[in-house]
Amino acid sequence: MQMPVSIRPASPTDAERIVAVHFAAVHQTAAESYPPEILDVWSAAPGEARFNRLRQWIAGVDEVFIVAEVEGEIVGFGSIAPAANQIRAVYVDPAAARRGVGAAILSRLEVIAAEHGVKCILVNASLNAEGFYRNNGYEVEGSGAFRLNAAVEMACVKMRKNLKLRVAGGGTVGARGDAPPKGGG
Repeated sequence: MQMPVSIRPASPTDAERIVAVHFAAVHQTAAESYPPEILDVWSAAPGEARFNRLRQWIAGVDEVFIVAEVEGEIVGFGSIAPAANQIRAVYVDPAAARRGVGAAILSRLEVIAAEHGVKCILVNASLNAEGFYRNNGYEVEGSGAFRLNAAVEMACVKMRKNLKLRVAGGGTVGARGDAPPKGGG
């Protein structure tokens, strides 16, 4: 069942809840796809150092962070680095999973990307998230490895999606700036 989701820009005051969502999502949702030693590096236990680092990232200019709320409670978050054409994060609290929260976050990130002129968006999807991205129009480019720190990498799936940008008049423009052929597209 879909949840009524509200999406808003993240603020530094959201850091503690975002870290809690990240920790739960990684250690529960991804537990079947990665060993514990990867999970522990990917999302260390919540603490003041993590909160402060995230507050700095949210306040920065390289990445745009958003949160998803249900009844005023943060249940998910996402981020995008428009200059790199890359989605950096889509995470949902396991208690709110499979109810449209992730899709709502991803959709808003795609709008933000389009507003920044991004025509093709990239993501290094975790193994457990590949199906989610496929279901939302992303195509697999190949297998990859995402560096978590200087000593640890995790397997990932490199994916991409050509964005169709909305234009005045209700039509769409393809990734190369061409309009779809008459009769559909």
